[in-house]
Amino acid sequence: MGLEKYIEELLYDYECVTIPDFGAFLTRSFGFEVNKITGKFTPPRKELTFNSLLTSNDGVLINYFAKKK
Repeated sequence: MGLEKYIEELLYDYECVTIPDFGAFLTRSFGFEVNKITGKFTPPRKELTFNSLLTSNDGVLINYFAKKK
């Protein structure tokens, strides 16, 4: 399993997954919405962004990797 699979799994439970000396993937959750005028439904979703300035190791990724291996 590649590192990207571990990152993907962690992003379901954490809002931020940092790759040391590279950057961090951040998620932001949006809830279910209904437009009362049009009746349009918007399902819950997560938005994914990347921040290259967050590079210090928080230990989340390496600990998860160690548990899986």
